[in-house]
Amino acid sequence: RNVEFRSNVRSELTTKKLKPSFLRKLVLYHGKQLRLGEKVALVVGSSIWDLLIVENIQGNDFDDHLKACKEFVLTIRERYPNVDLYWKGTSSLHPHRVDCKEANYDYEDCFRSTKYLSNSRVVNLEEKQRKLMEELKVPYLDLYPAYYLSAYYMAPGDGRHSV
Repeated sequence: RNVEFRSNVRSELTTKKLKPSFLRKLVLYHGKQLRLGEKVALVVGSSIWDLLIVENIQGNDFDDHLKACKEFVLTIRERYPNVDLYWKGTSSLHPHRVDCKEANYDYEDCFRSTKYLSNSRVVNLEEKQRKLMEELKVPYLDLYPAYYLSAYYMAPGDGRHSV
């Protein structure tokens, strides 16, 4: 099968959002392919929304997020045993590229969402996710270095969306 991407989930991965956002959209976007019983590779992950949504700031432990990550992986494995599951690691952030006057979205949204835009938080979350995926025996796709070296490709005024 060819690679297919329908849409970003557009949500942080928490225990509260797991079922209404992540699991519901997984079925909505890919349910038919997943239920066919054929061997399918599925790449999932969550990081930037978990770092930047002001209402979701969890501190340095990310306990709720990691609990939701584990439940997400275990649910996929239980429901779709034919799936080879991969976890997409975190992407880098580029605070030095942010200019809310130039950004391609609302000034206030830009200001609020960049409040916690820091690579130290990214690295902290990346280490925790990588450790969890090792425990769950899920291959971890480490894309952080590529994102880190790609600041030039960020959208104008933006430190998180590439063009």
